[in-house]
Amino acid sequence: NIPKADERRAEGLPDITSNTYVVLTTRDVEIDLTYLPDIIKSEAAYIGVIGSRKRWETTKAKLLEVGIPKEEIEKIHSPIGLALNAETPKEIALSIMAEVLMIQKHGDAKSMSGQKKN
Repeated sequence: NIPKADERRAEGLPDITSNTYVVLTTRDVEIDLTYLPDIIKSEAAYIGVIGSRKRWETTKAKLLEVGIPKEEIEKIHSPIGLALNAETPKEIALSIMAEVLMIQKHGDAKSMSGQKKN
């Protein structure tokens, strides 16, 4: 239960087009495996899956086991987000949306000032 969520999808997927950016934020590999095969087959402009590198390696191995080609799996971004050292849920959401925007706008995620800040 997510009290402040605008929308929650427990089953089924919406229409996914080449203008769709999918961010899968589930709590469990098995849920990811339920949806990813259909999402991978879609025309999504971006597919991102939240989780640790270890979780992603487990998910990737299971996708290979069920016959999803490696080339298709490589379309998926995981872990997701830009390396902002985000810690809070709001910061993590910002890092994820920054990555989505960077891909959508063909950015490079470099500092606009060109200077590294300490």
